Amino acid sequence: MALDHKRKEKNCALLHVPYENVISAPDVKSIYDVPLNFEKDKIGETIEKSFGLPKHSANLSKMEKVRV
Repeated sequence: MALDHKRKEKNCALLHVPYENVISAPDVKSIYDVPLNFEKDKIGETIEKSFGLPKHSANLSKMEKVRV
């Protein structure tokens, strides 16, 4: 089960991290669902921002096709 807003806020308070840095990682049926799930929480944008990297969009279309 993905983290809801209330649980993300609780983690922010306990861990002293920004809300956007709390990533939900629920159990998934297939390994191919992991990157898709992380992209829902905008992990790519968070990493780019944290390291000062240029922005680009993730192309996960192939990952969506092979997931079972």
